[in-house]
Amino acid sequence: MFNEDGYLFNNNKENHYISDDDINRLISFFDTKEKAWQEDINSKARSRYFDDFILDEMLLLNTKGTIVKYPFGKRALTFTSSRHFFRGENQIYPYSLPSLDRTIMDKNDQEKELYHALSCLRIERFTNFLWEFNSIPFWCTKSDINYKALAQHYGFKTHLMDLTNDFKVALFFATSKYDSSKDAYVPLTDEDISKDYKYGVIYHTPNYTINYPFGMAMSDLFFKYGLLDREYEIDSGVFDGVAFQIGYQPFLRCEMQNGYVMSLRNGRPLNENSYFEKIYFKQSLKLSKKVYDMMDKGKKVFPNEGINKAKKWLDEIKKTFKFTTADLDRVYDVDINKDIFKSKDEFKKELLSFSFDDNKIKLVDCINYDIPNHIKNTINESVNADKLFAKIDNNIFYKSDDLKHFNDMHNILYGDKKESNYEE
Repeated sequence: MFNEDGYLFNNNKENHYISDDDINRLISFFDTKEKAWQEDINSKARSRYFDDFILDEMLLLNTKGTIVKYPFGKRALTFTSSRHFFRGENQIYPYSLPSLDRTIMDKNDQEKELYHALSCLRIERFTNFLWEFNSIPFWCTKSDINYKALAQHYGFKTHLMDLTNDFKVALFFATSKYDSSKDAYVPLTDEDISKDYKYGVIYHTPNYTINYPFGMAMSDLFFKYGLLDREYEIDSGVFDGVAFQIGYQPFLRCEMQNGYVMSLRNGRPLNENSYFEKIYFKQSLKLSKKVYDMMDKGKKVFPNEGINKAKKWLDEIKKTFKFTTADLDRVYDVDINKDIFKSKDEFKKELLSFSFDDNKIKLVDCINYDIPNHIKNTINESVNADKLFAKIDNNIFYKSDDLKHFNDMHNILYGDKKESNYEE
């Protein structure tokens, strides 16, 4: 089905159309041949089948249970990868861009930076909120938490674009719609299809084009920036066009969606990206219902998990304009373009005077979240170490520097007793 370059079609500048029969063939392919390839990769990587360093590194990045450190400073605990990336959209948009970029398309550079600051401030609040739960420090002794990717998957506006290595996940998002009243995805209706949802879109590219660290997009990155002089945030614009696996996280949604993120802060929309082929199909009630049922009525990609109990607080944080001085200080130090705001004082002055659609940021001394104990307990229990380790065959593979990092983290959080289930 795929040509020697890993594509379904031979021209990425054209739009391509597929039938329901084609979709069924793709589902079958990924359930059989691609799954067999993944199992073979897992087996070879774990047995160290190859001695070649680069080949071994590529294998480990395509298997599960390996700690990989990214150039923006975060480590990921990998799930099994595949040879493909997809994104599914349930209608044709003029620009396929991340949520924050769609909001600020018509703003000037300073305004864009202020909206970026607001997004980062809300993610800073989201991060602080997560540390209300005991499961978060536990997780930090195993792997890093990619707060920005996690925030993206739980509905915050960011510069990050969701991708997946699973065709069926992309197809689900291309054939259903989000119902905010139910906090769930639902099949399309006749009315939906007759109005805005006439065609669904699947964006597809082979793994080798954009995947970190061996993708062709990485070559573009190094040609543009050379060896990076410091760590940049994932959404800084430096890593635009490069896909990073989110890996296992404290909550299930990223893993269940086989999630990757790609920053497009200054990058091209997917519909203008030459690495991606654009595949269209006609929406139908039959197809939408079939995919919905195939994905267990959405539970396979949008699981009913512990953090769902905190929806009330998450929704408030997504819209908040209340922050602390410490929030502003950290966001300026880590996230803000110093060419636009050369000093922290200038940044604070402009931020506090700026009107975000008739809303202004307010500084407060302290922000507390009054979360009932039964909700905290439910969320803590949802991060189950035994279930996690079973998924990765009860082993995490660390390089020596990463092993030391997590041992040190464990000592800081829990004392001097070291974990014993680490393997280099």
